[in-house]
Amino acid sequence: MTESNNVYAVHADTGSVIWSRTDIGTPAPQGSPCPGNIIPVGITGTPVVDLASRSLFFDALVSGNPNKHFIYSLNVDTGSTNANWPVNVDNAVPGFTSGIQEEPCALALVNGIVYVAYSGWVGDCGPYHGWVVGVGY
Repeated sequence: MTESNNVYAVHADTGSVIWSRTDIGTPAPQGSPCPGNIIPVGITGTPVVDLASRSLFFDALVSGNPNKHFIYSLNVDTGSTNANWPVNVDNAVPGFTSGIQEEPCALALVNGIVYVAYSGWVGDCGPYHGWVVGVGY
């Protein structure tokens, strides 16, 4: 995972790349509306894997007007996007505004729900509120 919104599966023994995804979306050129010290801002938080479903989950900030957070689920064996993913958090959660939220935390899985925690940008500017978003899979 990178701030450039690139995802790689790497062989643990050899370090060779098994698959990669460089098409997740253009990362936000900077934290909007609050400039921070991470530029670009893409995949910041630590992903989580559900081995039973062979799924990798992560949050990516994608550049746009406005920038948007998307929660992705990829197949850990192939890197392909799982059905019904990604989830546009702004559309899925009433009142959530990606432009003032950052996702610096590790994701968690509990009973078929992936949890993603959001916080404010540098300086907590704008009408920021912390969020914990849960999406069933």
